Amino acid sequence: MKNSLLISCLTLSASIALAQPDYYFTESEVVVDAAEYGNIRPHVVSFNQGVGVIWSKPNGSLYFSKKDGEGPFDEPFKLNQSIGSVFAANYGGADIAAEGDRLFVTFMTTPYLEAKVYWTMSDDRGSSWTTPQQLALPDSIIPFLPTVALDEQGNPAIMLMAYNSNYADPQYVVARSMDGASSFSGLVSFSEDAPHEVCDCCPAHLLSGQDATLAFFRNNDANIRDIWYAHIRNEDDHTDTVFDIDPSDWYIAGCPSTGPDASFTSQGVHTVWSSSGSGHPQVLSSVLNPTTNEVTSAFLAGSDLSQYTPRIAASGDTIAIVFEQIESPITTSVVMLSVDGGDNFTLPIDIVKDSSGIYNGPDVAYSNGGFDLVYRDIFDASIRYKRLEFGWPAAIEHTGEEHQIRVFPNPSYGIVRVEGLRGLVDYTVLDQIGRTIMDGKMDANQPRLDISRLPSGVYILSLRSADGHASKRLFKL
Repeated sequence: MKNSLLISCLTLSASIALAQPDYYFTESEVVVDAAEYGNIRPHVVSFNQGVGVIWSKPNGSLYFSKKDGEGPFDEPFKLNQSIGSVFAANYGGADIAAEGDRLFVTFMTTPYLEAKVYWTMSDDRGSSWTTPQQLALPDSIIPFLPTVALDEQGNPAIMLMAYNSNYADPQYVVARSMDGASSFSGLVSFSEDAPHEVCDCCPAHLLSGQDATLAFFRNNDANIRDIWYAHIRNEDDHTDTVFDIDPSDWYIAGCPSTGPDASFTSQGVHTVWSSSGSGHPQVLSSVLNPTTNEVTSAFLAGSDLSQYTPRIAASGDTIAIVFEQIESPITTSVVMLSVDGGDNFTLPIDIVKDSSGIYNGPDVAYSNGGFDLVYRDIFDASIRYKRLEFGWPAAIEHTGEEHQIRVFPNPSYGIVRVEGLRGLVDYTVLDQIGRTIMDGKMDANQPRLDISRLPSGVYILSLRSADGHASKRLFKL
């Protein structure tokens, strides 16, 4: 049941900003070639002066690679060298968290009925790793889909799905450490107060703070598979809050193999997930105040395109949400940005800018005022990395905070000029759901663009040079 006193469920899309932040993407870098190392479910984290990525290979190997500053990614390191095969699937697998110089990874071994949960950590930004340690669990449970969070002191909490010995009645439980992983508490259930059982192949997400641990998971109440929230104070051995935050009431008899992601923001906790409750897969988001338990949920960007596997990263008012967006037969990875705490978001922005490929499995992390992005390039079987920075790349003139690029007249019935270019740039005009409408080349000598044939509406003018990528809002009358 939804708590109607505490949850405001909106059927309209979240607010889309008419003014968007200036931003650009760096050129993509190859993290790894899948032919040798695989590319299953890449996850990215940021830490002091670096970026780390984990992923798996179909043979059950789990890898980590990092880059420091502007350098390339290191040679992949196998994290389960002394352990058997790791469970790996595109919907779930190993998980990683970072705090300061500490990185912490948890994973599950196979086969399923003999599964064990392990963890390993690094206190030198991924340069060396501890020998994997087995998490002590009761013999009466079968674990699945572990996930991890670190608090501000680097103390880990590991959440996992726990089946009974008959491989039935799945519930989400957590083991917490308050001494840096020297010891873990006994298991505490997050989901026992939710009706029936949890969705048995849907990954969950965990957030950890000094005073409490927060869980977000997909429940299964007679095939209604909504996203639920649960809260445990660190000194307690039980949940004090469990309720449904999902307005979609998605009824599906089979397991959808998709779950939520969440991040602390200036407004509380933002959560994102995908649901087909409206008829086709759409990304929803919620804003939760964990003190008052007030929550508002809405569709993030209403679209007739299918949207899957959203991930979120944030710092204060600055938020990025990435997800797969499908316009058959093309699958691409997109990002939506907010710089006002989630009151307004940009339209979906194509991360890759290539309408001929398949780019899926995106993930995002915040660092140093921007975002680190990874995604899978299915055509060349690689994991790729990009950096999203706010501001303008060097190929577009700027002086301090006064950006000199200007599109005028804007709005326009036909010809627009783009002032502030240096040399040759590639341009793309995108519609409101990220589809390419026009593209070509433009330089400072002929900075003209004819949009007279476009229907009236709002578009994105994307500019790309060797130094990066930036965009500007374009209004056609």
